Amino acid sequence: MKSKIILIVALVFAIITTVLFSNYVKNLDNKYKNDKNLVKVVVLKQNAKKGQKITSDMLEIKAYSANSILPEAVKSTKDIDGSYALMDMKAGEELFADRFSNQANEKEFLSRKVKEGFRAISIEANFVESVSTLIEPDDCVDILFNEKTQGGTINTQTLLENVKVLAVGKRMVESSNNTVVEGAKNAAKGAQEAANPAQAEYSSITLELNPDQIKVIDNADERGNLKFVLRSKFEKKQ
Repeated sequence: MKSKIILIVALVFAIITTVLFSNYVKNLDNKYKNDKNLVKVVVLKQNAKKGQKITSDMLEIKAYSANSILPEAVKSTKDIDGSYALMDMKAGEELFADRFSNQANEKEFLSRKVKEGFRAISIEANFVESVSTLIEPDDCVDILFNEKTQGGTINTQTLLENVKVLAVGKRMVESSNNTVVEGAKNAAKGAQEAANPAQAEYSSITLELNPDQIKVIDNADERGNLKFVLRSKFEKKQ
């Protein structure tokens, strides 16, 4: 009798163990399937105000169901780290690249284009000195310095190399490649620009320099003549 009870108890425990193990396997399977449908996106840890600089410590990665996330959502913190918010945003909110402005496409505030530790300074430049006003924002230039000596000769030296251009005149972004197409769509505007091409010219170039370079360029600008030499876009950045 006693052995029968032990056998029954063993069978009951065996059934319970089988059921529990089966449920455990199903839960693991469901979890694995759900994980495959999750998408990791970048969200804010805290609220952000319009114009605020976004840093990596303000961001975190969270996983959401693929069905609840738009394809355009930011998926890497590197995409917006160092950018500026173009609107107010809430913590945990889904983020999109068009809600941020980075240094390359900033066109409203010059201070946002200047790298940390650097300064912006504008130098007067005529048509020839500015390579026929063909230098564009984000180009890199060398700066030549011409100074007349006491003997009347001209001393020329390369003052600075590979300097980044932040702006030309008041324009902080490169000219659109669609300028001709847009002009064709607007005949009146195109005719006006053709009649007065000087409208596209500028008389100053704004450079990104460190504090020591600022002193060098300002001193040289007072003593002699500066000329900008445009570098190729295909050169590797130093």
